[in-house]
Amino acid sequence: MTRQGDIVHALPGRPRAARRLRSPGWTLTESFVGGHAAPVAAQPSATNVSLFLGNEPGRWRAHVATSAAVSLGEVYPGISVQLKAYGKQVEKVFSVQPGAPVAVIRVRVAGAQGLALTPTGRWQCARGWARCD
Repeated sequence: MTRQGDIVHALPGRPRAARRLRSPGWTLTESFVGGHAAPVAAQPSATNVSLFLGNEPGRWRAHVATSAAVSLGEVYPGISVQLKAYGKQVEKVFSVQPGAPVAVIRVRVAGAQGLALTPTGRWQCARGWARCD
């Protein structure tokens, strides 16, 4: 998640059969077309992390609180969005107020050569030699 509300997915490359190496991965970036996201932490998590930035102990942080969800606020009039973490998955939850026009919801995905919706409602993207769900 960027400060501007873009959602960035880091995708691993496929394993190479020859030497058990992985092909380079890539990133997909989702942005809300015509919307404005204002990310803030929501739903505190029981997990804490430590951050060791650079060689200066003064910049290191221990026991930093994490969140199980990020609220993006009202991205479109009457439509709020929240991201919820479940294991290795992130769910995007749209809450639509009565009468809000759902047709304004548009998401741009950058970094893939193709994108399709599977019969189960999941995204499937293609980038040459690789696919992702």
